[in-house]
Amino acid sequence: MYNSSVAVLFDAGYLWRNWKRILGRDGVPQDVVDLSRSLMHDDEKLFRVFYYDCEPFEGKKQHPITDKWKDYSKSEKAEERQGFLKSLSQRDNIAFRRGRLSHKGWKLTDDANNKLTRQLKLQYLEQTGMASSELPDPNFKLDQNAYQPNFSQKAVDMKIGLDVAWLSSKKVVQTIILFGCDTDYTPAMKHARREGCRVSIACFPSRRDNTRPDLHPELCEHADECRIMKYDQGVFVKVQYTV
Repeated sequence: MYNSSVAVLFDAGYLWRNWKRILGRDGVPQDVVDLSRSLMHDDEKLFRVFYYDCEPFEGKKQHPITDKWKDYSKSEKAEERQGFLKSLSQRDNIAFRRGRLSHKGWKLTDDANNKLTRQLKLQYLEQTGMASSELPDPNFKLDQNAYQPNFSQKAVDMKIGLDVAWLSSKKVVQTIILFGCDTDYTPAMKHARREGCRVSIACFPSRRDNTRPDLHPELCEHADECRIMKYDQGVFVKVQYTV
C-alpha cells in the first residue's frame, strides 16, 4: 500500500451509461460518494473528488418524423439531473467540473438499429440466395419512436486532462484514480506518471466477463494499476485486476 493522498476523478458520462447495468436503477448522489470511498485502499486519504458532467440540454428541437417541437428544459429528466448535480456539488470534498452538452442531430435507438440491421441482413441473404433459416419480415417498419436525440459532451475530456496535469505537476496528490474508459485520458495519464504521480484506472466490470475491466487495453498499459468496482448486495466492492 502507498500511504498517499488521493484525487478521484469521475467521468459522469461513463457512470450514467452504466448505472442501470450495475445498480439496476439510476444513480443518486450518495452512490458517487460511496463509490469514491470504496475505490480507495485502506491507507489512502481522500483529497478531493472531481466530478465531470454537463448541465442538461435546455434547447428546443424539432422531431425529424413528427415535426413536433420539444422543449428539453421542461423535461422530467432535465429536472432530475439538475437536482442530482445540485445535491452532489454541495457535498463535502466534491468539485463539479461543468462541460457543455450539444445537440448533434438525431440517431436510431439501439433497439431500432439492431432490428434494422437484422432485417437488412435477412434481405441480403434472400437476394443473394444464401441459406438462412429466417426470412425478412414483410411488415417491418420503423416509427417515430425509433429516433432519439444525439447529444455530445464538450470540454469534459479537456478539463479532466487539465486537472490531471495540475494535480501531478504541482504535487497536490500522490495518486490519481481515473474512473472511466475513454482512451483520450492516455496523454494525461502518461504526463502524470512522468511527474512521479501514481495513476490508477478504475471502471465497472466488462459486460462479457465480470472478472475483467470494461476498458481498452491501452488504458491498462499506461496505468500503475486497475481497480474494478462491483456492486454486491447494495455495497460497492473493489477488485484489484492484474493483466
